[in-house]
Amino acid sequence: MNEETTKDTTQEGTQQSQEGTNTTSQAASSAPPLTAESVSEMIQAALKSFSQQQDAAKSEAEKLAGMNEQQRAEYQRDSYKDELDKLRAQVALGEMQKTARSILAQQNIHLPDPLLAALVAADAETTKANVDAFAAMYTQAVEEGVKARLKGAPPKTGKTTGARMTKEQILAIKNDDERLKAIQANMDLF
Repeated sequence: MNEETTKDTTQEGTQQSQEGTNTTSQAASSAPPLTAESVSEMIQAALKSFSQQQDAAKSEAEKLAGMNEQQRAEYQRDSYKDELDKLRAQVALGEMQKTARSILAQQNIHLPDPLLAALVAADAETTKANVDAFAAMYTQAVEEGVKARLKGAPPKTGKTTGARMTKEQILAIKNDDERLKAIQANMDLF
């Protein structure tokens, strides 16, 4: 029983270090070029994290070694219960994210997962309030952006020099180039 617990604890530490490695590799792909100092800092941080995990696993094993069978069984039951509660909370947050995504999709708002995760809370009322507030702010910001881009000077109707000509006067001009210039200057007549 003690060996199984030690194996479980060691496997959890290994999984956590692998997850940390995956996270580090994802961050490194979007990070700026590496320098010797930054690599050294990353190695030191990884070693520190690994040693902390090993210390935690060792203290866990020592703790279990000092317990009798009933205490070990109770401890494992409690740890499994805690893990189950964590998993249920993750499933609930996933469901909240689905609900939030569907609410936003009804309003034609599509968000990336990290931003959506920031809107989701543990309870449904808070999540709905966050999503509604975000949707209102998003819609307002989009409308203001569109209005700002549409602002500008009205189109020019042409230059009028001297007396204003009528459509008949413009069409009466015999020279094609002059007639085209007059048409361009008085586009509102055509």
